[in-house]
Amino acid sequence: GEFWQYPNSGGADSHRKKIIDKYLGERERQVIRINFSEEKEQEGLFFTYGSQQALAYMAKMLVDQEKATHENPVELAVTDPVYPGLLMAVKEFLDQGVLKLRVVPIDEAGNLNAQELEDALRNPRCKAFYLSEGNPMPVRFANLSEVADTLKRPEFQDKLVFEDRAYLGLGATEKNSLFDLLPDRVVAFETFSKKGAPFRVGLVYSNMTPERFRFIRDTYCKYQYNGELGYSGALSGITYAILEFDSQTESLHRFTQQ
Repeated sequence: GEFWQYPNSGGADSHRKKIIDKYLGERERQVIRINFSEEKEQEGLFFTYGSQQALAYMAKMLVDQEKATHENPVELAVTDPVYPGLLMAVKEFLDQGVLKLRVVPIDEAGNLNAQELEDALRNPRCKAFYLSEGNPMPVRFANLSEVADTLKRPEFQDKLVFEDRAYLGLGATEKNSLFDLLPDRVVAFETFSKKGAPFRVGLVYSNMTPERFRFIRDTYCKYQYNGELGYSGALSGITYAILEFDSQTESLHRFTQQ
């Protein structure tokens, strides 16, 4: 049935549901089910063509939403050193001058400078914070609770928070990440490519309520459908089939737990 349907931006509902049920971590699955209900949990996750597409659409959404121009660019706070993949994904917006990155330093002990993050967020043109732990430096952030406390301030409630979780299972913080510390605020990116290149498939999900996440999901899927005719049921089905094969093959378990 779904294999032959017209392309469905974000992936076929049944495949999205299966990924949540069988691939996501237990806490992430619980949060999505609490927010969306088990019957509608598929609305809490969608596929992208690798995390690069997720990052490019993050920038495009900010630029479009703020009607950014060269004279009045939108700003995105990011961690230092900046993840090279982010620079590649948002290059066209940086070149046009409609997007600027505000870099927040991290010391050798893994502490993100909360004061500099606060200073960045105080700029009314800074609309979001992008955090990428473990990439490009293999360092765990030591003060995520302090970062979360900064983002929880009433004056920063309208700032979006994007957490790149590419290194889950490969050294990044798995418990008490921003996803756990900032309820109803975080859009999370995951990718399969770090565990199995060149398997370039990304996942976008959130701890937001359906009302808050709907704008993100609908905007991303609109871009995806207009640009590439969506992430078809066939491709999302192939992704699920690979994960099923991985989970049932004794010598693999590259993407799934034994």
